[in-house]
Amino acid sequence: ISVPKGFEFDGTSSPKLLRNYIDDYDTFEGALIHDYLYWTKGGSRHHLEDKGTGRVIQITREEADAVLEAVWVYCGIRPKTAKLAYQAVRAFGGGQWEDDDGETFEGTLR
Repeated sequence: ISVPKGFEFDGTSSPKLLRNYIDDYDTFEGALIHDYLYWTKGGSRHHLEDKGTGRVIQITREEADAVLEAVWVYCGIRPKTAKLAYQAVRAFGGGQWEDDDGETFEGTLR
């Protein structure tokens, strides 16, 4: 997943429960990709393209949340902590996904 240059987002929005266990620096990449996927609604608002085939793809909210978990584990976050983050965005992220104003998580392209 490539996030376009100039995409602005609000960083990691961690629940208080997780703030004692994670460092914003360690979660930056996952939060950036996750916020971009939410802002694009997984490609339905702005097209995501498979760079190998050129095919337009769409990602569900559940898949976007799973990407966050996978990137965090890849970046060194403990799997149990990443799973808690996944569960938190599954439980509380729906309102942001459903937001139709094009500014989900204050994401913008400049």
